Amino acid sequence: KLQTSVQERYAGVVNAGLPVEFSVEASPGRTFSARVAFVSPAVDTATRTFPIEVLVNNAQRLLKPGFFANGVIHTSLDQNVMAIPEDAISTLAGVSSVYIIENGKIKRQSVTLGVRSGNLVEILSGLDGNEKLAASNLTMLAAGIPVNIIGELQLSDEKGGAQ
Repeated sequence: KLQTSVQERYAGVVNAGLPVEFSVEASPGRTFSARVAFVSPAVDTATRTFPIEVLVNNAQRLLKPGFFANGVIHTSLDQNVMAIPEDAISTLAGVSSVYIIENGKIKRQSVTLGVRSGNLVEILSGLDGNEKLAASNLTMLAAGIPVNIIGELQLSDEKGGAQ
């Protein structure tokens, strides 16, 4: 059994039976699946949270009492959401941005992030969805720097120029 608390603002969407995924430091890289079993009807006035209990199959005895868990409760599944790999996002001083490749040069674009799922991050605003994004060496990029796209076919004309 996993006992935790949920912020008051989610009281209308967290119900018994919802799927939960979480991890613990003692099992790096492993995700445990469970279901919400109990949702308290009362909110703690000091913390503005309400307790829940999650039932977990622990047949392998990997989970021990007192472990700290970090996870998510899946309350809904949005369809047709724009998401990009976490590696393509640069965050500095709380501002998230991506590097768009336009005409062989870098352009920095601020984005608003949403929900994370695995290594994908939802993009709420800042992109149209048809941009080419840089996903490596982000710390070496700046606006206006010319870049080559690895794996993109470039044809040469008879004078040696790219077409």
